[in-house]
Amino acid sequence: MINVILTIDLNPAIEKRYIVDNISIGDNIKASSFTYNLSGKGIKVEKLLNIFNENSFLTGFLGGINGEYFHMKLKDAGIPHEFVGIKEETRTIIKLKDISENYINIMEEAPRITREELTKFYNLSSDLLENMDIICGLGSTFHPSVPKDIYFDLITLANKKRKKFILDGTEDKTRYGIDASPYMVVLNKRELEGLMNVTLDFENQIIKSGQYILDRGVGFVIIDLQEKGSIVLGQDKGYRVEIPNYECELGTDHSGMIAGFALGINRNYDLDMTMKLGQSFSIVSNMDSNLETTEISDIKRIMGQIDIYSINY
Repeated sequence: MINVILTIDLNPAIEKRYIVDNISIGDNIKASSFTYNLSGKGIKVEKLLNIFNENSFLTGFLGGINGEYFHMKLKDAGIPHEFVGIKEETRTIIKLKDISENYINIMEEAPRITREELTKFYNLSSDLLENMDIICGLGSTFHPSVPKDIYFDLITLANKKRKKFILDGTEDKTRYGIDASPYMVVLNKRELEGLMNVTLDFENQIIKSGQYILDRGVGFVIIDLQEKGSIVLGQDKGYRVEIPNYECELGTDHSGMIAGFALGINRNYDLDMTMKLGQSFSIVSNMDSNLETTEISDIKRIMGQIDIYSINY
């Protein structure tokens, strides 16, 4: 039987990237080049899993002409997917950047989801979960029409079917899912501080706060420390994952970390290998926007530079 990873992205986008000579207010701006790309955490997870030829499936909401374009590009890329069609248009992200590295990002509001569309998505998810083993629930900026407990409901459904759910703790709405006891939660220090309503200045404070999430029935808590590596907490033991120094500051997008852990879990790798995959995927995804050029050798090279130390509770 083939194990499959399900990726849920409730708010994908079309990214329109323009390179211009000069960004100036109140003037016409001429683009010297432009590209249209699929954007969103879900597509990033799919690209990373594709590096290892992992079986995966993408779902969420798509609407309008942008939704049709998104579907067409996924089909051309050979990415298995099924989305619920919605009445409103899939959002667009416009990025302007000039030769002086000045930039402007214009983010459209997420589309509204009707009750009927939401019901269709719940039904689709229930059907998809029957043939999936690992589910990646990704955070995003949802429209207010999306209920705050959507991931709580999806995790509850996954748990009933004995599936492992990896939750992205980026947004407030995804954090409601913690109360449903997902298999794994991934978040960073700032998000953990927001969840706990405290300031965390030291690693022992971070660990104790992470243990609070474990006490709510979560199997693993991954705390992304960005350029300082990460902390992995399990029910019985924890780990400090250290990485080499990088000249640039790593971003806060958890999709790479989630993809790496999903891959390791789905392939039944040992925990050390899985932690190194998660960390190396995170580094690659936050440093390189063109994941199509990333190769397995790039991942393995980073994995060889990662050190892991045990944390005893």
